[in-house]
Amino acid sequence: MTMRAELEGTVLAEGEDTVARGGFHYFAPQDVAFRYLRPVSLRPSLRGTSARFDVCIGGTRAVDAGLVHRPPTMVVAAGQRTGGVRPTGRRPSGRRRAGSVNPPDAVPPVKEHHMIPASVVTFIDAEVAAATTSYDDLRVVVLNGTLKRSPEPSHTDGLLAVTRRVLEGVGAQVDVVRLVDHVIPPGVRPDMREHGWERDDFPDLYRSLVEPSDIVVLATPIWLGDQSSLTRLAIERLYGWSGELNADGQWSYYGKVGGVVITGNEDGGEHCAAQMLYALSHIGFTIPPQVDAFWNGEAGPGPSYLDDDRGARNHWTT
Repeated sequence: MTMRAELEGTVLAEGEDTVARGGFHYFAPQDVAFRYLRPVSLRPSLRGTSARFDVCIGGTRAVDAGLVHRPPTMVVAAGQRTGGVRPTGRRPSGRRRAGSVNPPDAVPPVKEHHMIPASVVTFIDAEVAAATTSYDDLRVVVLNGTLKRSPEPSHTDGLLAVTRRVLEGVGAQVDVVRLVDHVIPPGVRPDMREHGWERDDFPDLYRSLVEPSDIVVLATPIWLGDQSSLTRLAIERLYGWSGELNADGQWSYYGKVGGVVITGNEDGGEHCAAQMLYALSHIGFTIPPQVDAFWNGEAGPGPSYLDDDRGARNHWTT
């Protein structure tokens, strides 16, 4: 029988691979909508680690409404004692009961995350669920320097999907911008329309996404051993705003954290990270330890990140 855990009509978990024990139904991690979970405590034991969490849906917060238990088993529990979360059973016909629909912002099934293999999704979501802190007060903007216009698949987007799922899983708001989809002239001034260009989208991107963000991530493919032209363009345009002051009279990037994500089927990950992180540091960003993530395949012609089992489907490289 397929079991479903609901709270006020929102589906929190649904699957046939469940275990009933002690008034709870334990769901496999791939069947759980982790977006609604906010960790509140972590408890190590001889049998593994358990984490309790609240369930948050809109303005409703069900306190201490579930449990994540890690090795030797990694399952999510919901039951009559868990803050109003209601487990229900249904026939395994695949049809939903009348009037039962997924909320519009629910986590889509794993199979729809075509850029992240299901096993990687399961691993990420398990780690997220065991986290003890929620970061729903943080905002992240990612400036993707891929040379491919939307909606063409991008290997850089493929690696960013992992980053995004981690960040969104712990509550952060994440916005990703493909720079190639916008008109961004070269220059080191805030608004290049004041310097002869007819159009410049960067001031709007800065005001709406960069300025209110807490974390700025630069993402780039590697071409000829170096960052893409659009990534370098983004750095120059960010530099153009570094002389501005925020509402508190501080330099514009004061208190903001910078990081980089890099992918390419050739060497150059560390070289690109060194250049990009230095530039972010120089214009005022805070650079914590280990804020560079990159994937490199073998040098020369060959498969890229999304192409075969050596990239996105390889847990060691992802």
